[in-house]
Amino acid sequence: LVIWGGICLLAFIGARWPLRAHRYIPIAFVILALTDVAANTAASAPLRMATDVGFMEYQRTLDRNHRTELNLQNGLKREMSSMTPSGQYLNNDNLFTKTPVFRNYASRANGFYSAITDNQSLTAMATGDERIWFSTTAGRARPTAECLAAFEKRTKELGGPPLLMDGTNVGPYGRPKNPRGSDQV
Repeated sequence: LVIWGGICLLAFIGARWPLRAHRYIPIAFVILALTDVAANTAASAPLRMATDVGFMEYQRTLDRNHRTELNLQNGLKREMSSMTPSGQYLNNDNLFTKTPVFRNYASRANGFYSAITDNQSLTAMATGDERIWFSTTAGRARPTAECLAAFEKRTKELGGPPLLMDGTNVGPYGRPKNPRGSDQV
C-alpha cells in the first residue's frame, strides 16, 4: 500500500508540479525501491527461514544423517512412520536418510491403507524385519470394503495377517471368477 501510494504520489507530482521538482523524482523512486525491498524482506522472513531453535536443530540432524547411497544391508527393516520432531504431522524426511517407512506424507487419502495403518495387527505385517511369508496357497480377492472387513476379522481370529493376493483372476464387472465370492478370505 505504501509503495503503490508512493508511485501514485510521484506521478501526481510529475504531472502537477513545476519542472524543477522533476529532478527529484528519480531519487524518490530509488527511495521507494529500497523501502519496498526492506518491507518485503521483513514480511517474508518467516517464510524463508526457520526461527524455531528445535526445528533448526532437527534440520541439522537431518542434514548430518543425509545419505546419498542406498544401503540394502539393513535387510527388509521398515520403520512405522516419518514424523516431524514434535510428532504433529507426517512428512517425507525419510527420503533424505533413505529409511524405509510404512507411513509418511501423502497428498491423497486411501481408505484401505488408512484401515491397515490404524490396525496394530495389520501394521505389524508391514513393519520391522519379518515382512515376507511363504505359503503353498493364498486367497485371491478384489479390494472392497467387505473384503477389508473379512480380512480384519480373519486377522483377529488368526492373531496375525492371512496371506492375500490382489485378484487378477476377475470376470466381468470386477467380480471374481472364484465361485465362493470375494468375501472368502
